[in-house]
Amino acid sequence: MLILLTFAATASFAADTASDSAASLLTGGIAGVMFYLGALAAVIVYNGVLFVTGRDRCYLQYAVFTLGIAAAEIGWSGVGRGFFGWDGAWPDMLLPVGFAIAGVGGALFMREVLQTPVQAPRLDNALRLFAAIFAAIALIGFVLPFGFVNTFLAFAGPLFGVLAIVSAMRCRKLNTPAARLNVLGWAALLVGVAVLIGTRIGVLNDDTLAASATPVFSALGILMLSFALSERAGAQVREHAVDQSEALANAEQQIEALTAAEHTLTQSLSLRNQEVDQLTRRLQESEHRFQQMSHLDPLTGLANQLLLTDRIEQGIIRSKRHNTRTAVILVDVNGFQTLSETFGQDTTDALLKMIATRLRGIVREQDTVARPENDEFVIVLEEVFDAEDLQRVVAALAEEFAQPFRIGDEVLDVSISLGSAIYPDGGTDASALLKHAAKLMRRGKEGKRLNQREVGGGRGSVAA
Repeated sequence: MLILLTFAATASFAADTASDSAASLLTGGIAGVMFYLGALAAVIVYNGVLFVTGRDRCYLQYAVFTLGIAAAEIGWSGVGRGFFGWDGAWPDMLLPVGFAIAGVGGALFMREVLQTPVQAPRLDNALRLFAAIFAAIALIGFVLPFGFVNTFLAFAGPLFGVLAIVSAMRCRKLNTPAARLNVLGWAALLVGVAVLIGTRIGVLNDDTLAASATPVFSALGILMLSFALSERAGAQVREHAVDQSEALANAEQQIEALTAAEHTLTQSLSLRNQEVDQLTRRLQESEHRFQQMSHLDPLTGLANQLLLTDRIEQGIIRSKRHNTRTAVILVDVNGFQTLSETFGQDTTDALLKMIATRLRGIVREQDTVARPENDEFVIVLEEVFDAEDLQRVVAALAEEFAQPFRIGDEVLDVSISLGSAIYPDGGTDASALLKHAAKLMRRGKEGKRLNQREVGGGRGSVAA
């Protein structure tokens, strides 16, 4: 309804003024002006109601912007004097003061609808500056010299229009809702203001062009900004629907988690003793946590630190049950920082992936290979019965790293240092086992109280 009313008003206004360029606006185009002002009043009331019901500041700011446009139209068209009978100089000041009010509302509207404080902070500072300047003009515009206010707005208005278009284009690149329509709306308003200013300062001598083009482009700009506001509201509705869907999914997950916990508790009551009950519950809780989050290193696909700790703890639990041992082997790539500085990150990333592949090929399916740190790997061996099982893995490591790594045109000879620990001799939990293995690895690097042996004829080597 508002769209049709605005279109009818601007069309009537243009037809009336174009029919006789020398005729007075109040005798030839008063109907079009009143229709146009009626459309603006409807927009102001409609957005005011939306603000009262929804408490969204965008609607209030847009209503202020439209109110300024309406005041400027009253001052420019002469409706105040000719139709309402206002006397004095102040009706003429409605044009610059109205534009100032529109500038305040427009700047605040842009900041809110495009979220420039987050999306474009520098442009947001400029919008805030223009809002403050326009607010000062709106407050004291009636006491300032008429020529000064007009001259200032002749420069500030187009500058603000350009700033609004640039801000909208910047936010459009960031996929901000309603940004594209803001570009179109402010472009139309900028054209209308340019025609009006050109007529006022004498650049354009055709009053009929100004009388028809300014309301048309103004109505078109207001229409585009109304569509932008509607698009923003639609985006908010969709976002709210997504939030509700996620909340519902979280609630369902919580229900499933509670159901699983209840089932776990029921099963635990049938266990024969408290120790077995505690161990089983820990395993079930660990499996449930794995379903809820990722535990893999993004580069190599190996287990990360969190999953490594859990796998060691699970291995200890199974060792208690089956009277076996769990071992950890700490593998550290020697001189990795030098390799990174020499060959670059892409090459060292490819190297880490190849190392991960070789380590997975050494161990069994039930064993775990992890990458808790950048140049450090950990192997978790389950069902270890004696030191010979551990030595076989160490020998396999030595054989693998005796072979060079071919990455593109580069051939890298990589040496590693090892440290190992076996439950329960080397520690009774994951932290203790890893600390013990790290201690032995450092000793191996320093050559203190441990033997060093090189494998591969000088290519890759293992210090254990």
